[in-house]
Amino acid sequence: MSKDGVFMMISEVRVCVLWTNLEFDAGQALTLYRNRSTSEQHHGAFKTEMAMERPPSGKFCVNATFLRLGMLAYNMLRVASVDLVVARMQGLKKANRRRTKTVMRSMMSICARITHYARKVILHVSCPKA
Repeated sequence: MSKDGVFMMISEVRVCVLWTNLEFDAGQALTLYRNRSTSEQHHGAFKTEMAMERPPSGKFCVNATFLRLGMLAYNMLRVASVDLVVARMQGLKKANRRRTKTVMRSMMSICARITHYARKVILHVSCPKA
């Protein structure tokens, strides 16, 4: 019987087939395959939230530079998002991960002052409490 109560001549069988040339055992390969969604989420955020869908030029060198600078900015925002989560800045609720747009919006609304004192550069950041 199926879930809907329909009689089936042959029982329902689900098969997961994964072909790879990696030298993993079946459990490791399946874990790697199931964790690919995290990589795809970061790739999607990089493309859509940072407006990196289309390269700006028809020249490979220009596009490579564009993507490298975008990757640098994205990684810096990821590090900042971890700090924002830990510090609970800008009245944000506790979360494990922040969307890139939320991090950019929060970073733009933080007041800061740079001072030079005793051969040091100090960044004073003030964040309002929620």
